Amino acid sequence: MINNNALLISMNICTYKLDDYCLEGENFLYLRQVLSSKNHGPIHDHNFVELFYIHEGGGIHIANNEKTELCPGGLFFIRSEDQHTLSPQGKNGMEISNLAFSKNELILFDQYPELQNRYFWSESTSPYSLQAPIEKQRELEFYLDRLAKSRQGTFSLHSFLFSLFSLLTPLNNSSQKSVETPTWMRKALKLIEQPEHFRGGVQAFVALCGRSHEHVSRTFKQIYGKSCIDHLNERRINYTCRQLLLSNAPIHLLAEECGFSNQSHFHKVFKKHMDCTPKEYQKQRQGLI
Repeated sequence: MINNNALLISMNICTYKLDDYCLEGENFLYLRQVLSSKNHGPIHDHNFVELFYIHEGGGIHIANNEKTELCPGGLFFIRSEDQHTLSPQGKNGMEISNLAFSKNELILFDQYPELQNRYFWSESTSPYSLQAPIEKQRELEFYLDRLAKSRQGTFSLHSFLFSLFSLLTPLNNSSQKSVETPTWMRKALKLIEQPEHFRGGVQAFVALCGRSHEHVSRTFKQIYGKSCIDHLNERRINYTCRQLLLSNAPIHLLAEECGFSNQSHFHKVFKKHMDCTPKEYQKQRQGLI
């Protein structure tokens, strides 16, 4: 783990080069991996740009001498000159998707004013980052999964970037009125990512919010357009997916750990969210990490 004092210490910065990671004919590098607190990398910059997305877990991102907390749904756009490193925290580490490619691949997108001062074009000191809205996280993960299965060529990369920017960029800022998530709900949403909380269901989430059941349900629906139980089931299934990839635990035990006492209901919820059974998911995805 990186000590907080690391922000104040002058360090030698290493430079990562894309050619060291890509094979001949490949235009980008995509990895989905689990990082632990024992194997974080050094502070570095690159001769390429990269983005990373947090699937599960959390940690700290240190970039240009500033520190940012990481949590699921976080998406970061790293420019070549940014000096940064990730410091995963917690016993289960942090699962991320990481995409690296040449800055020249972005020339195609320079013509779009909607992207100005966003993403890789940000002019701020810190790298551009955002918390992907809950209702868009599944679609974003679908694009990442499709990229992982594609040929590592220009068309696949540009297709992904067009999809990503279209998903995240408002077409008309002035006509969109967003509702800000209150602090008490943001704190509860962070805690409910943990199995010891989400296995308790909606009742546990309401208790973490410290508000009435009716108020929590109404506020959540107004902001995210879905029910609390739908969100909790997403977190439960995401956790189950991660454990299916990382452990050999029996599926029925994973279901119980997530708070599903009825196996039939668990399989129904899993298939609704993942379009496959737990065994099918495990068989298809284990090769990705």
